[in-house]
Amino acid sequence: MDAVPDEETAISIGRAVLLSAFGESDFNQDPLNVYYNEGKKSWEVSGYVHEGWDWLSGPGLVFIRKSDGKILGIYHGIHKMGR
Repeated sequence: MDAVPDEETAISIGRAVLLSAFGESDFNQDPLNVYYNEGKKSWEVSGYVHEGWDWLSGPGLVFIRKSDGKILGIYHGIHKMGR
């Protein structure tokens, strides 16, 4: 069985990762969007682009492997965060 079998689980994990990355006070990304990439076997969870935002400085994006839940990447706009 996959660790992240559905959209609901992917959104829960994605929200936790984005909250950790941005902090509670800076998290204004609801509603979250989720997409399953069949070729990469991973979930892509992204924040909502609010009016006045652009993709350079805008929402967070988390890639989560379906089989084991490994976080494959965390991005803010087009910028990779972390390692």
